[in-house]
Amino acid sequence: MENTVATQKRRSWQLAAVAATAALAVLASVRISAGIQGSGKALAVIGPVTGVGGGVSVGDSSYSTSGALFRIDGRSGNLTQLRDAQVVSLWGRTQGNQSLATEVVFNGNVVGLVSGIDTQSGSFVVLQQTIRVSTATVFGDGISPAGLAGLQNGQAVEVSGFTDSSGVLLASRIDPAAAGSLAQVVGAVQNLDSTRQRFKINSLSIDYSGAEVDGTLAGGTAVVARGARIAADGTLLAGQVEVLPAFTGPPGTDGRLDGVITSFSSSTFFAVNGQPVAVSSDTKLQLQQPLGLDVEVRVTGTFDANGVLVASKVKSHK
Repeated sequence: MENTVATQKRRSWQLAAVAATAALAVLASVRISAGIQGSGKALAVIGPVTGVGGGVSVGDSSYSTSGALFRIDGRSGNLTQLRDAQVVSLWGRTQGNQSLATEVVFNGNVVGLVSGIDTQSGSFVVLQQTIRVSTATVFGDGISPAGLAGLQNGQAVEVSGFTDSSGVLLASRIDPAAAGSLAQVVGAVQNLDSTRQRFKINSLSIDYSGAEVDGTLAGGTAVVARGARIAADGTLLAGQVEVLPAFTGPPGTDGRLDGVITSFSSSTFFAVNGQPVAVSSDTKLQLQQPLGLDVEVRVTGTFDANGVLVASKVKSHK
């Protein structure tokens, strides 16, 4: 998968990438206007899928998806493609006691070939990204036994989860990669060299000289890079680089955020998945362990004028 792709598949992907670029511009307009022009409040959500059927449940909330747009790994999709424990981004609006989704996006954090399985540490490597499994990790059909022992070096997989402060991906779900999948990695741009048209995501070098770039690349920007080939030195030769939208909204937008505390200034101001969060005396705290770096949390709140998610409730998990 990561070394050769049939010419026909490559041409199809190139056409899809052009279409995806136009579609994303439309989606951005839909995402922003949905909560402003429609009744109710704008809504932004990141979290694991906890149920599918008649809509989608993300974290501890359910969302109607009637009329919603779905994007799965850069392509148009549908509700039936989502699986439990996949981490999705959702935009929409709240309307009374209902939450309505207008757009649901899933991008696997990494798609590629397994290497470096370490049963002692409970980890393995895909595209030079270190992945850690836990008792909470869900293993999809086709991985047997359902655990690290069910993986083999050279096996193609797709992994979804949250990245901790050191860049390790904490896997929430692992599936066999779909046939014909492109290599894919999601992360923050590091060591951007616009002259050589290269950057890094953790240890992985990415050459985007032949890529369709959707958005403006900058250091620290979250992107998804996809490609059909891996160079001899391990560099991903990207065919598409997509700058991901920020998890935010106009002031007053409701935010629901699951993830890992990736920077920690104090118990009243920290970042979850890079998103600034403020805690006040009015915040309801449900803590199974103290707040701190790399603690998994669920935050509910409202975005202020500076893009900070002002928390009304914070839950931490063991």
